[in-house]
Amino acid sequence: MGSGFLQARQIQKCVWDPQSGHVISEELIAKGGIMTAEFNRTNDRILVTDSGGGVGVWEMPHCPHPGPAWLADLLEAMAGERLDADGGTHVVPVSALVSLRDQLL
Repeated sequence: MGSGFLQARQIQKCVWDPQSGHVISEELIAKGGIMTAEFNRTNDRILVTDSGGGVGVWEMPHCPHPGPAWLADLLEAMAGERLDADGGTHVVPVSALVSLRDQLL
């Protein structure tokens, strides 16, 4: 898989494969609501904590679908940040999203 993108909304929490754009997990449910979620170093598990003090580990499926080359850029632009190889974050300006939109349309 290589990397993943956690999407958390009030209604649904799931994991997307940034290369394919496909949802690759069932809805992530935790007692009391999910407080934090982090991938492990090999990106095959997610450690989740909930507001009730519980901890869970979810196994991630392998997603073999190739995805569009622009999808990771879109996800980073939507999130407003990019992760580097060391796990550090870098701000992605809104102009990156506008530029990508212009490029794709």
